[in-house]
Amino acid sequence: MPMRRLSIVPVVLATVIAGSFASCSDATEPEHVVQITATTPTALTGTVGAEVQPAPSVRATDENDRPLAGVAITFKVATGGGAASAGPVTTGADGSATLPKWTLGPTVGIQTLTAGAGGGADVVFTAVAAAGPVAQITPASGSNQLAGVGQGLELPLVALAADAFGNPVAGIPVVFTVTEGGGSIDGGAVVTDSAGRATAEQWRLGAEAGVQQVTATSGAARAGFRAYAVEPPGELQGQIAFISVDDEFLNLAVVNADGTGFTALPTPFFPYGLTWSPDGSLIAVTGFTALGDDNFSPTRLGFMTADGANVTWMIEGSGQWPAWSPDGTAIAYSGNGGLSSLSTTDGRVTLLVEGPSSQPSWSPDGQKIAFVRGSAFGGAADIFIANADGSAPTPLTDGDAGPGPVRDFRHPVWSPDGTMIAFVYRDEVSGLDTPSRVAVMTADGDFLKDLALAGSRSDAPTPGSLAWSPDGTGIAYSYSCSSLECAETSVRFVSLDGSRQSTLVNDARNPTWRR
Repeated sequence: MPMRRLSIVPVVLATVIAGSFASCSDATEPEHVVQITATTPTALTGTVGAEVQPAPSVRATDENDRPLAGVAITFKVATGGGAASAGPVTTGADGSATLPKWTLGPTVGIQTLTAGAGGGADVVFTAVAAAGPVAQITPASGSNQLAGVGQGLELPLVALAADAFGNPVAGIPVVFTVTEGGGSIDGGAVVTDSAGRATAEQWRLGAEAGVQQVTATSGAARAGFRAYAVEPPGELQGQIAFISVDDEFLNLAVVNADGTGFTALPTPFFPYGLTWSPDGSLIAVTGFTALGDDNFSPTRLGFMTADGANVTWMIEGSGQWPAWSPDGTAIAYSGNGGLSSLSTTDGRVTLLVEGPSSQPSWSPDGQKIAFVRGSAFGGAADIFIANADGSAPTPLTDGDAGPGPVRDFRHPVWSPDGTMIAFVYRDEVSGLDTPSRVAVMTADGDFLKDLALAGSRSDAPTPGSLAWSPDGTGIAYSYSCSSLECAETSVRFVSLDGSRQSTLVNDARNPTWRR
C-alpha cells in the first residue's frame, strides 16, 4: 500500500505543472498594464466643433517596454464638452491604439481628453480650441438711435462677429455700408478686436426723414443697424387744450401751440383728464363736481364742444385717462375693472383689458392700443401693447429687468406716423425723489432717446402726460417741480432732434394737441 501511494504523486504534480504552463501559453492579455504612453503629440490645437488632427494615439507596454497586444484603451473627454468615438480601442500587435475621432466642444479655450486602461495613470491630451469661421454678425450697440436729418449719431456702431457657436472671432474685417437713407460712414473695413467687436466711424444720417439703415458685412454674415432721422421743428401749429392750475383750482383752457391766445373754457367741474376728438370738434373729459362741505361727486366721463359748452356725461362713477380712437367711434379709458372702451355712437361699454390698466393711447391706424399695466398712482408699472379689442397684451418694457433699481413707465403716446411711442419713466429708489424723464422708443419697444426732464414723483400732479405735435417733430409734456430751488407746473415742448426746448404755458398740465 505505501508503494502505490508514492507512485501517484509524480502523476498529480505533473498534471498541475502542465496545467500551469497551458494557462500561461493561452493568455491573450497580460495580468496588468505597466504603462501607457502617447505616440502622438499631447499638446494640440484645433477649432471648436471640428475634429482634432492628428488623432490621439497611445502605446501599451509591459515593465520591460515590450508592446502588449489586445489591451482595451478607453478614450474619454474630460473637459470642453466635445465628443470621442464610442467604445474602447484595442491595441494591436505593436501595442498601439488610435482614437478614430476627437471632436472639440463648442467653447473656445483648453479642452482635454484622457486615455487609459484602468489601474494606471492616464495619458492626458490637451487641445487649445480656437473660434471657428465667422457665421454671424449682430449689432452689439449703436442701433436704434434718433437724431435730426443730416446729424451725426451720438453713439458709434459696434458689430460683434461670432462663429456658429457664438464665440467671438478676432482679427477679421467688417465693412459698414449705408444701405438706406443716403447718409455716410467714414473709413473702410474695420478689423475685429480680441472680443470680436468692430467699431465703425460716426454714422451721419441722410437728408430724408424716416428710418435709415446701415449693414455690417463680413463674408456671408451681415447685420443691420437702424436709426430714426427726424425733421427739425417748424412753426408750431394747431391748438393745445390743457388743465389750467390756478390757486389750486383746476379748469380747462386752450392755447395756440406758439403760446399765444390763452382762452379759459367755462367748465363747471374739476377736470382730471382730456383729449381732442380726431376732427377737433369735441373734447373728451373726465372730472368731478363739488357737492358742498368738501364732498365731491365720483369721477365721470363725457365730452363737450371745443368751446367748453354742451357737456354730456356718458359714464358715472368711473372713467380716467380718456383716449379717443382715430375713427372717432370709441373712447378708451381706465375704469370698470380695467381698461375699457366707450362707444360714442350707442354708449356701450366694453372691457378691453382686465385688471389695473390705465393711460391708453391708440395707434394712428386704430389697430393697436398702448397702455400702462400697474398702479396709476404709485409703485412701478410697465407699458403694454394690445390689439384694439384688448387681445394679445404684450409688454414693451420690463421695469424689473437688470441689476439696477425697478423702473417705472407711464403715459405712452403714439407718434402721428405710428413708428414711435413717447413715454415717461423714472427709477424707483427708496427714500429718493429720482427725476422723471420724457423719452421715445420704437413701436416695438426699442429705446431710442431721452428727450427732457419732466419733474419728480413727489410733485403734484404726477409728471408726464404727453402730446405729440401734429407733424411728429416734437412733444408737449407736463413739467412739475416743487422744491426750494424750483416751483413750477407747466406745459413744455421738446423737439426730437434736440434743437428746441421751450415753455408753452405756465400753471398748466395734461396737454392734448389738435391740428
